[in-house]
Amino acid sequence: MNSVNPGIRKGLSVVAITQDECCVWSDGLAPNAAPLRIHPKVFPGKKQFHNVREGQSHRGHDVDMFGKEYLESISLVLAGAHEILLITHGTGKSNAFAAFKEHIDSHHSDLARRIIGHLEADLTNLTDPQLLALARDWYQAHFSQIR
Repeated sequence: MNSVNPGIRKGLSVVAITQDECCVWSDGLAPNAAPLRIHPKVFPGKKQFHNVREGQSHRGHDVDMFGKEYLESISLVLAGAHEILLITHGTGKSNAFAAFKEHIDSHHSDLARRIIGHLEADLTNLTDPQLLALARDWYQAHFSQIR
């Protein structure tokens, strides 16, 4: 098996998406790389619920978690990427992968074809260096066999 060094790789973007934040590492997986952070726009007057009991009586915590503006801003940042590795967590209503994939399939089909993989991780409990290490491990496991 050949060793692949994904540390500096032009065109590779790693994207960690939650409903509250998206971190994008462009051009490689160097251990100390700083991500670009994208946050969804919070509209005045839109009530967001942070307590389970509050959310249940108001049709869920946030009916439109992954708004079009948020997903579109992520898509614009990824426009120049040649390869995209997505890291998400959650299933069902909070499934960032499903929401983002549906958006780019509908509006940016060329971007959808550039997704090389998807990882599920506990994003709320992992630091940025841990996320990059996870992505490097995935990349090493999947691309060392090809090259």
